[in-house]
Amino acid sequence: MKNLIREYIHRPQRLWIRKAMFQVHLWVGLLMVVYAILIGVSGSILVLRDEFEKWTGLNPDYGKFEESGPQLTYEQVAVILKEKFPKSKVSLLYPPREKNKAYYAFLTGGRQQTAVNIHPYTGAILNTGPPQQNWMSVVSQIHYFLLMNRNPGMTINGISSALIVVMTLTGLVIWWPGINQWVRAFVVDFRKNWKRVNWDLHNVMGFWTLFFVVVWGISGVYLVWPREFTSTVNAVSKVTMSEGRMAGLRASENPTGVINNLPGMIAHAETIFPNTHVGAISFPTRDKAPMMFYIVKNDRETLSGADHIYYDPANGKHLRTAYRNNPQTAGDWFIWLQRPLHYGTWWGMSVKIIWFVLGFALPLLGITGLLMYWNRYLSKKWKKLKSMPDSRRVVAVQNR
Repeated sequence: MKNLIREYIHRPQRLWIRKAMFQVHLWVGLLMVVYAILIGVSGSILVLRDEFEKWTGLNPDYGKFEESGPQLTYEQVAVILKEKFPKSKVSLLYPPREKNKAYYAFLTGGRQQTAVNIHPYTGAILNTGPPQQNWMSVVSQIHYFLLMNRNPGMTINGISSALIVVMTLTGLVIWWPGINQWVRAFVVDFRKNWKRVNWDLHNVMGFWTLFFVVVWGISGVYLVWPREFTSTVNAVSKVTMSEGRMAGLRASENPTGVINNLPGMIAHAETIFPNTHVGAISFPTRDKAPMMFYIVKNDRETLSGADHIYYDPANGKHLRTAYRNNPQTAGDWFIWLQRPLHYGTWWGMSVKIIWFVLGFALPLLGITGLLMYWNRYLSKKWKKLKSMPDSRRVVAVQNR
């Protein structure tokens, strides 16, 4: 082992394990280059989603309403929606918020989804239609589902995130040039020709962004398979926080579909998490599904960081509380950090800008890696092919 370490420090290029890692890194990288470009660019844009929507005028929200009596309650809005849209079910209902003073709901009916804004005082339907499609929603679809249906898109995203980690760790092994050339591992010499600059850029950028890329890969796996990921972490360090996933959680039979005691559920939720409020309610859209309350501290907090409380819609009984923001153990902290480290939107504008810039590391690593493969292998093959007579070139191409 000591000899292996000594050889790696001084002459890493001679080690078979480094050569094997290089092959893994090369072929996984070639497989992932398009994914790296798509996921990196789309992820960077989504970090500043709110800012881009504000600057470009996308999704204009309803501002201030003139008060005409007490504000409608969740229960009253749910009744209005059921009366106005009898063939649809409310799947998600937002209360008036800082940037949208109207109630905002998503309705499902068959395969169709409808977005509705409701006047918070009169209950008037302000507008309806499919959730607004614009360039930002396309960016979201690329990042979350790769423009596919949810299940295959999420699965491919999870596998690709794991491969990103593999590619990064193998890259770390082959990054080290040896103690005599250690400076080359940390800086780019722009006096060299473009091929050498491209090589240095790939190696140096890979090293300085290593932590972030590994974090995005690991958290990407977590976001696709949270239950399995949490179980694995729990085997190493106990996880006390409940993820509160709906899978396996069942409510009572409710043939009428009537939500009973919604005010009581809200009042109970406020006793569990003082100094918070309901950020949104997920209504059941299938048999025996529970209701889920998103509990947030303020209107700026995203639902991805909310605690969850589950209730039985048939009788208002409390089913489960998912404490997602109260880490106690090392395992808790590891799980809790996955979302803020992945999104980069929880710690202010400075962190957002850093995450936005760093997100472009993935596409740049993919492009510089592809150029390296062209310089070292494909360009030679291309020159050889061009130098052949036409008849031999056709045969060579056919034999490949």
